[in-house]
Amino acid sequence: NKNKFKFSILPHFSGVNVRVTQLREKESIDDVQKELLSKLNKFCYGYADDTIEKAVFDLLVENDITLSIAESCTGGLLAKKITDINGSSKFLDGGIVAYSNKIKNSILKVPNDVLNQYGAVSKEVALLMAKNIAKCFKTDLGISITGISGPSGGTDDKPVGLYYVGISFKDYHFSKKFIYNINDRKINREISSSTALNLIRLTIKKHYGQ
Repeated sequence: NKNKFKFSILPHFSGVNVRVTQLREKESIDDVQKELLSKLNKFCYGYADDTIEKAVFDLLVENDITLSIAESCTGGLLAKKITDINGSSKFLDGGIVAYSNKIKNSILKVPNDVLNQYGAVSKEVALLMAKNIAKCFKTDLGISITGISGPSGGTDDKPVGLYYVGISFKDYHFSKKFIYNINDRKINREISSSTALNLIRLTIKKHYGQ
């Protein structure tokens, strides 16, 4: 397709936009789009002005899945992104900003020995946060975020930009580690909340074989 189409790659916090520009009127863009989609597959969540938030919104509503959220370092940003969309009350029951270990223990029932052994920023704590928020709020899906936004608080073992996202969906539970290597509090929060949204999307699609 040389000299027939122009491709632009535009990265941003919540993903990468792939823009295809048609250079010749007689050339059809449909075949190019189909080929791109076949290669991108699960990485594609929308078109034009679609957002990751709306993609998750649609999946939750279409599959009648209820959601609860447990956040630490993002301070409620994930809940904000979801509730910015009108109609989120159809699936979102609520959330907790468990910023301190005291709240992680007393409200989210993460044992103190787990917090002391692994630290608040760990896959073990993220997993328990997700499982226990789903259990507490009696929702189908629970999601958690715990990490280090910076600019301070990082160590050699746990640097600024380290995050764990936990997912609990029915009988499917896991937590995943991410390191962004960015020492910017706002950017880290934006990326981690978008990453959490994408994990919700991928989990639902995997569960339903989509």
